[in-house]
Amino acid sequence: MLSTAHLTPSEVARWVAHQRVQFEASTFDNRTQTTTISEKSWMMIMFKIETSRTLRENPSKNWR
Repeated sequence: MLSTAHLTPSEVARWVAHQRVQFEASTFDNRTQTTTISEKSWMMIMFKIETSRTLRENPSKNWR
């Protein structure tokens, strides 16, 4: 959830697409995750991933 942010859905979609390109090109610096995502959002992302079927079926100590 974005609150008090002045972002349009298309801006969020462009950001997500940009992140995906970096992941796929192996140029993503995971240190930027904590600077571009709020702490509350980060906690929700971690919860969603840690309880996901994908992680359960493919255990990893460092899913990042």
